Amino acid sequence: MAREKELFDKRVRRVARKHQRMANGFTPVVQRDGLISVRPRRVAPRVPIKGLFLLIAGFVLFKAVAIANVSLPTYEERLDMLRAGTVFEQAGAFLLQPDQLSVALGAQLAPLLN
Repeated sequence: MAREKELFDKRVRRVARKHQRMANGFTPVVQRDGLISVRPRRVAPRVPIKGLFLLIAGFVLFKAVAIANVSLPTYEERLDMLRAGTVFEQAGAFLLQPDQLSVALGAQLAPLLN
């Protein structure tokens, strides 16, 4: 009797787990014998591409404004001070190192800021 109760509880847990997965949506699937069954929809982790793009664009624009504001040689000197600092400052220096796009944007923004 205990074995049957254990098997029953196992089936109940399986049905509850499937029901929980179905709450995210489901898709009907026609099997080979013509039986239509539903399967839970796979939930892929979504990365907001637009948000990621805006974050990167904002960061590049921030670096460009900083370069335009203090000039490239001064910006490099300040980055050298960061490179000599703690691990977190070194990570910041790595992220803030000038790239071609931020230098070009900084050159375009320099007349507007000065």
